[in-house]
Amino acid sequence: MEPRHRIQDINAQLVRAALRNQAAVLDEVFAIAAERYFSHWGLKEEDLAQATEQIARLSGDGHCDYTRFGVPFEYVLRYQGRQVNTALSAMFDAVLEHNGPVRIVDLGAGTAAVEVAVALLLHALEAHGIAGDRHVEILAVEPSRVMFSMGRLLLEELEQRIDPQRLKVSWWPKAKTIQPYNPLSAPTWIVGAHVLHPPFSPDTWAKPLHLLAERLQAHRIYLTSSRRRADYDLIWGVQAAMRVSWGIARGAWELAPGRIDDVPYALIGGGSEGWVLPKTAAVARAAYGEEGPVPAWHRYPPSVYRLLRRGRARPVAAAA
Repeated sequence: MEPRHRIQDINAQLVRAALRNQAAVLDEVFAIAAERYFSHWGLKEEDLAQATEQIARLSGDGHCDYTRFGVPFEYVLRYQGRQVNTALSAMFDAVLEHNGPVRIVDLGAGTAAVEVAVALLLHALEAHGIAGDRHVEILAVEPSRVMFSMGRLLLEELEQRIDPQRLKVSWWPKAKTIQPYNPLSAPTWIVGAHVLHPPFSPDTWAKPLHLLAERLQAHRIYLTSSRRRADYDLIWGVQAAMRVSWGIARGAWELAPGRIDDVPYALIGGGSEGWVLPKTAAVARAAYGEEGPVPAWHRYPPSVYRLLRRGRARPVAAAA
């Protein structure tokens, strides 16, 4: 009999290979969902101009207005490939290691990068007959109706191609309306993928995140950022604030480790096919011309931060 760690290594290799085979599928999903969104909302030139202005703020210290109609369209064209790769980096080991049901609360779900990543992972495991008892419910928290609209379209297109039967997704406008599960029946993980960015301060995030984690009796928290300096400094500041407000020093939570730089990044795209998404790029050129965004699988490698609850979470009175 193969030792357990050897089986895990083989399974991880199989899943990585399966993910690489989905690059063309995802390119088509992004392109068709973007076209459907453009048509559904009847985007005009001024919408695209506003979107470009708003998204440019993400590279500085400004705040992007995600309620503008054009923002989800350009966001998918510019960032979706990178976001899915980042979400895979955060979720890869977690999904492979946990053979059982889990609930994920996705903060700022936006264009459903975490949902797409988990669907791909479950599909890859299922395709190789190693899905086991894994079932994932994702509570996608997204207050912007237009970002929610794009996320739904992306998942609809993906589901037509890979049929993720082990995944259930529901959409929520606010995290405070989510009720806790009994943590002994299914653990709860909180994921914040690229939700920490300027101009928010570390204290702005640390306390609400702590309160949400305690109310939901979360077992794990995953935060991701790029290694762009502004994001990098902010997330380290949040980590420092967590140490103060969360009682990590008293042993309630464990930062394990502070930063993961060796996560399996760029699981999709690259190689002989290059980093550009050709079908999604064609949509971008049709909308913006040759000076528009260049959809790509990779730019900044992510940093992934994990907080793990020590011991077992306490049972709660009622399940959601």
